[in-house]
Amino acid sequence: MKEGRKNFLRVVSFFMVVILMLVGLNGFFQPVWAKWNNYYTTHGFYEEPENTIEALFVGASIVLSSITPMELYDDYGICAYNIGTEQQPMLASYYWLEEAYRLHGDSLKTVILDASGLRSGSKEGFYHKALDSMKFSDVKLRAIHDYTDGSIYDMITFGIPLAAYHDRWSDLEVSDFEKYSYDADIGTRGYYYIENIYADKVGFEETMVFNPVLDKTANEEGLLLEDSLYYFDKMVKFCEEKGLDFVLMKTISKKWSSELHNAVAEVADSYGIEFLDFNFDPLYDVYGHIHAFDNRDGNHLNYYGATKFTKWMGNYLVQNFDLTDVRGLEKYAFMEKQYDEYSARILQQAKLLSAQSLVEYLEIAASGNNTVLIASKGEASAAIEQRELDCFSKLKLDKLSTIAYRDSYYGVINNGKVVAEGISLNGATKEPVTYRGTVGDGSVSCDIKCAGTNNGNTAEIKINGEAVLSEKNAKRGLNIVVYSNDLGCVINSTNFDTFQSCNRSVYGLNNTYLLVEDGALDKTYDPITIEGQIVEYNERVSDLRVATLLEQKVGKNNLLGFLEEYMKDENNVIYLSVCREASTLLTDYDRQQFEALGLVQLSKLKEGNSYISCIRGDEIVFEKRAKNKIVVNTDIEGVYLKSVAGTAGKISSVEIFGKEFSPNKRGINVVVYNQERQRVIDTRCFDTHTTPLLQPQTTPVQ
Repeated sequence: MKEGRKNFLRVVSFFMVVILMLVGLNGFFQPVWAKWNNYYTTHGFYEEPENTIEALFVGASIVLSSITPMELYDDYGICAYNIGTEQQPMLASYYWLEEAYRLHGDSLKTVILDASGLRSGSKEGFYHKALDSMKFSDVKLRAIHDYTDGSIYDMITFGIPLAAYHDRWSDLEVSDFEKYSYDADIGTRGYYYIENIYADKVGFEETMVFNPVLDKTANEEGLLLEDSLYYFDKMVKFCEEKGLDFVLMKTISKKWSSELHNAVAEVADSYGIEFLDFNFDPLYDVYGHIHAFDNRDGNHLNYYGATKFTKWMGNYLVQNFDLTDVRGLEKYAFMEKQYDEYSARILQQAKLLSAQSLVEYLEIAASGNNTVLIASKGEASAAIEQRELDCFSKLKLDKLSTIAYRDSYYGVINNGKVVAEGISLNGATKEPVTYRGTVGDGSVSCDIKCAGTNNGNTAEIKINGEAVLSEKNAKRGLNIVVYSNDLGCVINSTNFDTFQSCNRSVYGLNNTYLLVEDGALDKTYDPITIEGQIVEYNERVSDLRVATLLEQKVGKNNLLGFLEEYMKDENNVIYLSVCREASTLLTDYDRQQFEALGLVQLSKLKEGNSYISCIRGDEIVFEKRAKNKIVVNTDIEGVYLKSVAGTAGKISSVEIFGKEFSPNKRGINVVVYNQERQRVIDTRCFDTHTTPLLQPQTTPVQ
């Protein structure tokens, strides 16, 4: 009897060990997926007290980077959560809505969906990123059932990490071993912070200027996925059944188009739903979006764009829906703690990024619960003036206030108090000056090395043995690393070349964006500055809008209509250049109209003729036409024009101050340059060899 009991206990113990091992391995093989906040967004969702969330944002990574719920709370008192995931399938969006209602059914009022998922499919990995972290319930079971079409084998494989990821041995990373100590990033409430700026990444000239004019005639057939439409239908009907308000939106993206807008708008109309599309007028510029600076790439907003968009969306929500201002309510006291974390993680980091001056940067860094590590390299004193010395004195950086030619310097500020400073006079030692101490509560080590020009010309800052600032990346002047004691990580590192200047060129809220919002930018700004680039960017968007509306007004192939409209502005200079063949389909009416405009030589264009002309306002400056095999060109006031037509070749050139603008296509190439803006505002080609010109239209677009 006793032996049987022992055997039973052995069997039970064995199975318990096996079960514990399986549970452990399940968790171990589950990928972290920290990119795009997938891990923190979904895990943080379950840290929310039940029946508190009133507004839910769902969708792909575009949503993650566009809406920051903590700023909705700070500005409007809205308790919202952003449950977007990377390339989130519409199936996952629907079931996250169900999951949110399961846990917040008494509080949930409004659901906001980004329409991206209606037009794109997702690979299996993105279903995992969206659903793996969802807690086991009937909701998750039905989501997996739908994705796998009910196959028991596929459901097990998909739903159990050990089965789905058992072959991940070669892909394991440090994060797989660290995740058991992770705390959910609840301060962001799902938002994914991005600091990168599109123009900084690819250059201002390479950033795309959006055309915010909608083409209502664009064909939308077949662009939306049937599977996505199925779950969209379920989402709308679920909201209707539960009495939830539903908002359909589309954030600005280069992957969006008039065709997609029309397709989604048609679906929205069929349900009686308003569709907020920020890619086109009238919503394109309602919150002051500047694509080159408010995006991290062509599709995702950065922090600066997200704060603008979030503020607009918050105002829209409180104006149109019955959302509670939860600020000060005892039930929502937890949000104040979250806001403190958000301030430490996001707001302070954004302020540091946008600080232009050394004084401003040090004051921001020292005001929070941070450890600020400073290391000089080379000559770091030449540009330091009284304003900086006053700041050093205020912060008790006494030795930094004495830094002189080629001195070596290090400093450490912890929670606003200077804990260490060191300085070595130029030439006093041939070796770098070093310091070893701790950051935060003293449990994390830090090492600093600094050297002036004559004793090594280097700098390095290490935290826990890892180089946050390497000798390779250190620059002349003061190198600074800011470590958040609250978060236990570096939140910013930078350099001020204090040999040349105590300021740096940055994009940020403290200069560029506030100026834009205040309407303080004008043409007095140098075009090479950030402010000047923003002015130019906005004007380029305006030019594109005007050009598109003009095309809609006069017709795509109406050269006469284009010329008449652009000739109304005395600041416009219009250049024409023929390439290959341009006379074939010119009618007697076309020729009469050209002659009426004063373009006599164009009215006489014959087969194989080369042709160039210049029009300033309504004045014909010059025209040149040549017979077949003869090239015409001219160089006037920094502009070079060339036309090679017929058997002589196929070239159209309109080179303005060394840059080519002609489309260089068959027919009549047109370039419009605005003298006031000092910029080309329109380029196009009219293929009068194969396409007849339309007659002028005077009826404006409705």
